[in-house]
Amino acid sequence: MSDPIRLADYRRPKNRVYFDRQELRRLLDVYSRRVMSGEWKDYAIDYQNGSAIFSIFRHSFDSPLFAIAKRRDGKKSAYQVFSGPRKLKQSATIEDALSIFDKELREIPTHRRSR
Repeated sequence: MSDPIRLADYRRPKNRVYFDRQELRRLLDVYSRRVMSGEWKDYAIDYQNGSAIFSIFRHSFDSPLFAIAKRRDGKKSAYQVFSGPRKLKQSATIEDALSIFDKELREIPTHRRSR
């Protein structure tokens, strides 16, 4: 009779990226300040393709206003802040990436009406 095969020995290790406790605390601190001012209402955390994404919504069923992504290249992490498809900031530290929210943010219209 043959020996049993351990499937765990053949599985590729997953290079899962996630927000650690300090990063989540920092993200939720920025988020809660904007919730208290009435600007933001909801958030979501997604894990996909080697990145962790914290998305911020004005209304629960809208597209995200902002997304903060953490990506890992080897042992180094990179943080990016997006508004839709536009990259607003990229940094090696989450504090520096989130510093963009220390300023007063305003929505920029994407379409202009001709008069």
